[in-house]
Amino acid sequence: MLQNHMENILFTLDGKPLPEPTLSAAKAAYEAAKKCQTIDELKAAIETFDGCALKKNALNTVLADGVFGADLVVVGEAPGAQEDEQGKPFVGRSGKLLDQMLEAIGHTRAKNTYISNGLFWRPPENRTPTPLELATVRP
Repeated sequence: MLQNHMENILFTLDGKPLPEPTLSAAKAAYEAAKKCQTIDELKAAIETFDGCALKKNALNTVLADGVFGADLVVVGEAPGAQEDEQGKPFVGRSGKLLDQMLEAIGHTRAKNTYISNGLFWRPPENRTPTPLELATVRP
């Protein structure tokens, strides 16, 4: 089972094999994530992971906000400038709108929602993350 999962992460989102050094970084991310037993261990592994160049220019690692294990999970693409500054996903205008939307369906970050991103570091100028950047941190 684990081997099948490893084989699935060795490809970009369009199904092409990962090139080096992205392949090595994705394998390292997979091995680090595989050792984690708790969300705190995963957070520590992500914060020490150096396989994604975006981390070098980021102010913070933006992992998550809310209640881990909640019945509702919201996944954004990548942190923007405000998220990078505060170290939390979905803050600022988009975060306020999300909070209002969640409240309308009886959810809050503090009670029953978990919010994260597909990528944990802000791409320069809020550009769209590349498939290789996303593939690197997918594990």
